[in-house]
Amino acid sequence: MEAEQFKLIDTAIGMIFVYLIVAVAVTAGVELIASMLRLRSVNLVQGMLTMMGETPAAPPDGTRSLRSRLAGWIIGHSKVPSAAPAVVGNEAAAAPADSLTSQVLMDPLINGLAVGQRVAPRIDPKLFATALVKVLNDAKNNKSPCADINDAFADVGKLVSTIENQAVRDRLTPIVAQAQAAADSAAAKAKAGVDAIAQWYDQSMSQASDWYKARIQAVTLALAAVIVMGCNIDSVRIAEALWNDGALRQTFAQQAAAAANNPDYLKTTCPPDPDGAKALDNVDCQGKAMRTAIQQLNGLPVGWRGADYAGGGGAVAAGVARHVPGWLLTVAAASLGAPFWFGLLQRVTPLRKSDSDSSGK
Repeated sequence: MEAEQFKLIDTAIGMIFVYLIVAVAVTAGVELIASMLRLRSVNLVQGMLTMMGETPAAPPDGTRSLRSRLAGWIIGHSKVPSAAPAVVGNEAAAAPADSLTSQVLMDPLINGLAVGQRVAPRIDPKLFATALVKVLNDAKNNKSPCADINDAFADVGKLVSTIENQAVRDRLTPIVAQAQAAADSAAAKAKAGVDAIAQWYDQSMSQASDWYKARIQAVTLALAAVIVMGCNIDSVRIAEALWNDGALRQTFAQQAAAAANNPDYLKTTCPPDPDGAKALDNVDCQGKAMRTAIQQLNGLPVGWRGADYAGGGGAVAAGVARHVPGWLLTVAAASLGAPFWFGLLQRVTPLRKSDSDSSGK
């Protein structure tokens, strides 16, 4: 007869594995939404406008598609005095055409990362600093193609002092001056100036990153609730099934142990797309990843059954209501994220082996 302690450990391992699967599905779903609505690009433009102290532009006529409205609703920043409108597919349109933000985004160094009128979801700080120096040098020389870019990098501090945007000028002047003060050669001063701008950009955009994480956490909870209720993933019912069905418990405990021993379990099969150039492929891939994760729950009492909605009226309401506690547990667990449950699974599964060994003696 199976030892009670071993039974308890296997049930716990099975539940941890269930939560890991749901968390993986939710993560794939969130990435699917983020890719479809280009949330990172929308957030980046908002962060740059705030960093530059510039007022967003009114969205062009015909650009406020359903995707744009959804993106604006999801990524809208309640803490930003003047939030930029989301223009999915032409994110730079949220910045006024003559603004410093727009000029940097349209510079070939930055625009070359995007596809068409899109904005890349991430801009390397060094690349941003280089593009900004180019834009400022063009403005100083009335966009003359003959302007020597070497002169611009030779004296970044002087170039910064010519910025018409007072907010940026006031913020960058002391930063660049302090960085260049410690340099003892022209080359060192040029590097220090560019590094200072890159660091300013990186630190400023960390705020935008915090905005994004906060909004995505809300999306994660909402999507977890949709998946859990839609698939009827009731923690209480699943735990009861694992506890009472030895074969089911053994199967899921073994699957969980195999997952825990696979260091690549959490690695996405979707190719990285830092520039957003393969957005459509990424959407398709994340959709498949979400479906694949949910399919791993096959064999468990998930999904809707006739008994859950038989009888009509009050009987249906009562049938749904009894799942609410289990739903809440599953949603709360999924919100902790796949890395949390994977780490816990790796710590707990060795107990199963050692307990199994001791019970067999």
